[in-house]
Amino acid sequence: MLPEDGPPVPPHPTEQRTLCVPAVAGGDGADIPRSQQDLGFDSVWPITRGAGQRIAVIDTGVSRHPRLPALEGGGDYVGTSDGTDDCDSHGTVVAGLIADALSMGSSGYLAAKSEQEVYANEIAMERDEIALMPEVERDELALIYEAKGMSGESARALATEVMADPERMLEEQTREELGIGEPHMSPLREGWVTGLATAIGALIPVFPFLIWTGMTAVIVSFAVSMASHWIVGAARSVFTGRSVFRSGLDMFVVGLGVAVVGYIVGERVATWIG
Repeated sequence: MLPEDGPPVPPHPTEQRTLCVPAVAGGDGADIPRSQQDLGFDSVWPITRGAGQRIAVIDTGVSRHPRLPALEGGGDYVGTSDGTDDCDSHGTVVAGLIADALSMGSSGYLAAKSEQEVYANEIAMERDEIALMPEVERDELALIYEAKGMSGESARALATEVMADPERMLEEQTREELGIGEPHMSPLREGWVTGLATAIGALIPVFPFLIWTGMTAVIVSFAVSMASHWIVGAARSVFTGRSVFRSGLDMFVVGLGVAVVGYIVGERVATWIG
């Protein structure tokens, strides 16, 4: 049996016994870089950034914020607000995490898509040059081979052999002259990976605050975050061949520096606003 329609209310009267820790209203973020403005990313954002999608956040509430302009209240189970008063800032952080993950994911998609389109245009131009100026392109390839240590005669012979097959010639010129290889990841997959990585990375320092409060949550969050930095850094050693300890220490120091700077800047901004 479903309950009767009506506003969400607790089964028994509630009483607030601790002070609220409201979210600090911040700015609207940095300006869009000129390079992105020139590429016209904003013209495709309505169809690639999840615009129009509605996500429900069931938490301590979600405070209104410049970065959450489309926020809609859904009710308050323990108070009398419409759900947009977040006493503990948990829900606001979760909502920001979701928005950030979606934004980073779409940025990753757009970056990979733009790179793919630039490469496709350069390859098309190279194809036209091979068709219009085959001798020039052959000589260019021969010079590249010579620069790699081949004799002039051998380099010219190999370039002539490659030139006999236009597709092979295009592949060689694309790799040797333009420095373009096979794409490692599709734009869509790039977007998913970037968004998921952002969500996981943002959740790590926030998760302790969903379980503990006060200084306990701060200490656990700091410890877990620093440990995560060291683990990620240590994992890099698999690809770099460096010492596990040194690789982990590098990432740990960077994370610690970012944490200290972020804390100082956040404290100063809160003081100025407050």
